[in-house]
Amino acid sequence: HGGHTTATASIHNNNNNAAVEKTISNYASFQRKLLRQRSKSAIAKLVKHRRRLGSGSSNFLSSAKQADDDDDESRRLHSTAMTVILSEASHLITPLGQWRHHLPPDNKLPLRRLCNRAMETLNDEAITLTCRVGEWFKVDVDLKKWVQGAQQRRFHKHYDSGMEGGDGGDNES
Repeated sequence: HGGHTTATASIHNNNNNAAVEKTISNYASFQRKLLRQRSKSAIAKLVKHRRRLGSGSSNFLSSAKQADDDDDESRRLHSTAMTVILSEASHLITPLGQWRHHLPPDNKLPLRRLCNRAMETLNDEAITLTCRVGEWFKVDVDLKKWVQGAQQRRFHKHYDSGMEGGDGGDNES
């Protein structure tokens, strides 16, 4: 009679473990979908901008000013999309981390496993989404021109601020 009880308890535990794993998996999937939903608007604006630029809507005789404006808009939309993705991931991960922090340190606890899996899923999805936006950035923005512009801005900032010559510092008379 005792063997029957042990077998029944084992079946019950296996069913319970399967239910716990399914719940953990479903919750992690929910968190992933939530991150994608919260990031969708910023990514959609970037996609729309990329389509506009790639559609040939601007003719090849467009001005250098228009090209600069397009580059500025591309950089702004890319950085906005990355910022939204990372901040939304952080907003979703933070409460899970705080919740986990207040649980006993036993990684076998279902609630701790749920927090861990959801946090890992959110982190992985944030990495996937930001890497995709980063790949688009490399294609959409003339990086050589952008770096040269940044160097020129630093040069002018340095010299326009009086750092060279007229700073009243180390010049010998």
